[in-house]
Amino acid sequence: MLNVLWSKLFIRDYNFSSERKYSYHWEDRYGKLIIRWDNAPHWHQLTTFPHHKHIGSSERVEPSLEIDLNAVLMFIKRQISD
Repeated sequence: MLNVLWSKLFIRDYNFSSERKYSYHWEDRYGKLIIRWDNAPHWHQLTTFPHHKHIGSSERVEPSLEIDLNAVLMFIKRQISD
């Protein structure tokens, strides 16, 4: 179980006329990144492009299936419940 009792989730989710941009930034009580999910159009090599997540730092990038707030909240719930 992650020690995230006092963590924060910052939510940005914008719908423009033809596209959606999002970023869900989860950090610990000290401001250290736990995970950030976003769909900025880089990391073309990932199978889930443009959806990806940064784990622990901006440099560690992995594919992401969590692409909306509900999925992110369910992921966090699983992490803090285990």
